[in-house]
Amino acid sequence: KYNWVTYDSENSKYVQAANYPNATTHNVFVEQYGSGEGCIHNWTTANQTISVNNVTLGENAAVNVSNDKTLSVSGNVTLGTDASLSADGTVEFAGTAVQTISGEGTLIFNNVTFNNANGINATNLSSPIKIGGTATFTNGIVHGDVYFDKIATYNVDGVNSSKFVDGNVTKKMVNDDTFTFPVGAMVGDGQIANFNATTTNATDLTVRCNTDNHDFDGMPDWWEHGGNMDGSSIHLDHVSDREYWIVGSTEATNLSTVQLYWDGSGSNHSFDTNDDGG
Repeated sequence: KYNWVTYDSENSKYVQAANYPNATTHNVFVEQYGSGEGCIHNWTTANQTISVNNVTLGENAAVNVSNDKTLSVSGNVTLGTDASLSADGTVEFAGTAVQTISGEGTLIFNNVTFNNANGINATNLSSPIKIGGTATFTNGIVHGDVYFDKIATYNVDGVNSSKFVDGNVTKKMVNDDTFTFPVGAMVGDGQIANFNATTTNATDLTVRCNTDNHDFDGMPDWWEHGGNMDGSSIHLDHVSDREYWIVGSTEATNLSTVQLYWDGSGSNHSFDTNDDGG
């Protein structure tokens, strides 16, 4: 079975914990022993929040936070091969220093809260953070990839230049689905650059905001040629070589509406051929 373990300093070994951890200084190690369901040892109180520091899951180990519980992590999360940290309830990242999420496992959350002013670094996680319910951006930038399932959402008004995703954001879209992607980029301390789109077909739509000045690294070589910006009533009016969005989909679809939000405070422009504002 799976169990929380703790370090027995007197005998210099890890042993099964008598109680569940509940302190921001407690480091948690979960290993798989034989077969069985994952569990949180003796965690029985409803609507309870458990606080821990670092969480390490060994190969094939699994922990699920039940739907009336919150696991608040103040340290790092390390996942072994095929390990899984999931939550029918809520996982909160609430550190005061940069938190790292890394490894070859998966994170699948119903609800997740990002609350770290110094940010969460998931760039060394082998798969995106998957969200099936609600993501709450309380504080801090998430560096890495995030996947929103078809019914997943977040508080759009809560996303600003100090709290967004610096990476690929993918949304499982259904027909005529509209979603505002909480993407941004590291310009200074951070810059929100939401991308709102409506699709005509079901698809996984991925959006990333890039900021560089490297001749449109990753873009087609014809992108900034003048023929795309004149000679037609429908054309690109301005092109930046520093700020741009890359959009991709798993299935053929049209973006029936697109709206870009560069700073989240009013300088917003949709693709409108009658708009002379740029």
